[in-house]
Amino acid sequence: MRNCSFRKIMVFGTILLCVWLNIIPIGISEKVDEIRIITVDDEVGDGDYTSIKEALNISNPGDTIEVYSGIFYDNDMVIQKDRVTLKGISHELGNGSDIGMPIIYGTGSHYILMVDNAQNVTISGFCMKNDEYDLYIVLQDAIGCIISDNSINDETTGNHPFDHNIRNSLGGCIECCYYSKDCKIVNNTIRQNHNRSGIFITSTCEYFMISDNVISDADIGILFYGKYSIIMRNRISGCKNYGITLLSSRYNTVSYNNLTDNPVGVNLSFSQWNKIEMNNFIDNQDHAQFFQGGFGDGFPGFNRWNNNYWGQPRMVPYLIQGYIFRSFHWCNIDWHPAQEPYTLS
Repeated sequence: MRNCSFRKIMVFGTILLCVWLNIIPIGISEKVDEIRIITVDDEVGDGDYTSIKEALNISNPGDTIEVYSGIFYDNDMVIQKDRVTLKGISHELGNGSDIGMPIIYGTGSHYILMVDNAQNVTISGFCMKNDEYDLYIVLQDAIGCIISDNSINDETTGNHPFDHNIRNSLGGCIECCYYSKDCKIVNNTIRQNHNRSGIFITSTCEYFMISDNVISDADIGILFYGKYSIIMRNRISGCKNYGITLLSSRYNTVSYNNLTDNPVGVNLSFSQWNKIEMNNFIDNQDHAQFFQGGFGDGFPGFNRWNNNYWGQPRMVPYLIQGYIFRSFHWCNIDWHPAQEPYTLS
């Protein structure tokens, strides 16, 4: 009798196990199926949508939106869902003759794209142009996002002529604010924005990687208020005021940047505990300067300058001129200047 009951329990248990094993894969596959690739093309009928904004509005967390070559008059687009990838594709999806990166042409609104309170969003592969007073890409309370391989106000790729002399208002072409962190801004080209910073990071941001960008003809190439970040291998030239400005910034590393033909290559204001190392300073009116309000802003010696190339081979330490207590002359010193410019990979 006992053996019979035991066999019944074993049979019932085996049935339950089989049912469980069959249910679990179905649940997983349904979740995987929810992650979609959505296509956008400006030729009607070639993609799922002709508007990037419409595709973003119906997207779910984890979706990839592929935007194919063409012109898109979209603006005020907001990404508020995690893990969304917005990817530009440099050829047509179907019919049509567009070539080159897809062009997003803003129309005088506040911004083209904003990532708002979202994580792990990627925006890459777009050419962006905008009317006056607009922003291009804004990260607001964003974590782990990547902005890469975009061309902002650059010469248009493909066969669509635009005015390459558009001038914009104060702010940043790529602007990050409101406690954004762990984001990467890499391999973007930003040009001809004389009244706007190329990249603008506000004081509540930290742990950024800003690397391999080409910035020219901006007001300030990189205006940075944050901390615990790396600014490296950027090529910054022909700016109206500064190549790189650190303002009230701490614990950052500025290295292997090429700073050429700017009024001031690097400016430190009210900043401390930063490293400025192994950069190329070439043909700037003033390679570097600093300004400290007083001991509360950090004594100027707390910033480290080392192994930079200062326009020519130097056998003696290089003096960086600045001010402390708002009006007293002071010097920082690069004790080991490089004897030849660094080659940026």
